Amino acid sequence: MIGVPMSCALRSALSNQLITCVRRMKNSIVRGYAIEWSVVKKTWQSNYVTDLARFKELLSACPAKMPCLTSLAPANLCSLLSKAALQGDLELATVSE
Repeated sequence: MIGVPMSCALRSALSNQLITCVRRMKNSIVRGYAIEWSVVKKTWQSNYVTDLARFKELLSACPAKMPCLTSLAPANLCSLLSKAALQGDLELATVSE
């Protein structure tokens, strides 16, 4: 309904859904919305990013790359880098701020 504020539970659910969907995060950045990386980091510590192609799209849309990269759990970042290396894709390994 228009003009009715979202409940905290609904806002939290939508926020968590956005954070766990890398494509939606990328689309939000492209549309000019800011991402609260501290919240993303808390979520990504237990919900690993597994889709390398989508993560690369997200990273390319980020104006500042380091907050995105440091939000990943170290083991998750290593996993994505290994996957990129196995695919012969060195683009992820050469990201510069």
